[in-house]
Amino acid sequence: MANAATAAFIRSLPITAKSLADKFGVNVCFEGNAVPHTDGSTIVLPILSEESTLGDKEVFLGFLIHECAHVRLTDFRSLPPTGLANLFSATNMLEDCRIEEITCTCL
Repeated sequence: MANAATAAFIRSLPITAKSLADKFGVNVCFEGNAVPHTDGSTIVLPILSEESTLGDKEVFLGFLIHECAHVRLTDFRSLPPTGLANLFSATNMLEDCRIEEITCTCL
């Protein structure tokens, strides 16, 4: 069970996520144990429970920042169609490295 401060922070994460997504001009939605992803107009994030830990909320914030970076930095028109799963995955891995480098350099 999380302590009261951690539980309160976890309850505030949807508000934080929506606020940041608004600044990027995208929607954010929460789906159970979803793998975080974006299509450039919507960011999908997993739902955290009040039993989540400090590490869980740090990972959640990392997902949020990473997906916002995709919205800002990725040219979604240049990605292969998701129907070409292997090519899409390989391209996305390279794009993840590229945006992480840019994001970490900016911090």
